[in-house]
Amino acid sequence: MIKEAEIGGRSDAARLAVALGKIAGKRSRRGFEGMWFSVPIELFDSGLAARLRSSWVVRYLTLLRLSNYQFGARVFTASLSELAKLDGVSPRAAFECDRHLFQDGFNLLRIENLNGGGPRVYQLVDPKEWKLSGLLKQKILATNPLKLKPQNQSEREIPVKRERVFSESSDSDELKRMTSAEVARVGAITSAESASGGGDEKDGSDV
Repeated sequence: MIKEAEIGGRSDAARLAVALGKIAGKRSRRGFEGMWFSVPIELFDSGLAARLRSSWVVRYLTLLRLSNYQFGARVFTASLSELAKLDGVSPRAAFECDRHLFQDGFNLLRIENLNGGGPRVYQLVDPKEWKLSGLLKQKILATNPLKLKPQNQSEREIPVKRERVFSESSDSDELKRMTSAEVARVGAITSAESASGGGDEKDGSDV
């Protein structure tokens, strides 16, 4: 004779098996087990990741990892040298990264002591407050291999404040990042200065 406790145990096991079967049948977005942390999908779907330098994306992911380690805290303090030990982004590259992800750029971060020499206080900004105007959004289609569908097309450049923060050796890199309209504008100004006898040689600021 089967005891009542055994029947109850089998019923529980059967219900658990059914529940696990339903869970296994659902499509999961997790590609692997283990520890992981979240990344805002806006980073890619908005087209922002395609516009950022690879080192800037790496640094932003590093800051997300620190937020995850501190139980989702959006504000934390870190020095450029310590962050470089995690992601390999040099302090020089990180200095430019912080300026472009700061309020004057895409507004992914708010930073205290930006121009100081000590550790910086980082605050992660909600993706709803990011400055994403003018980007080409991409929708990932449910196909394999990958196919994308553009969501909007705009030729407007994002108004990012450009500042000279490095030596003259970075001029060629800066020129590569300039739009054709900016190059034409700089050329016109240079021609006008040459016709008038040249500009102020003592002023080393950007045009």
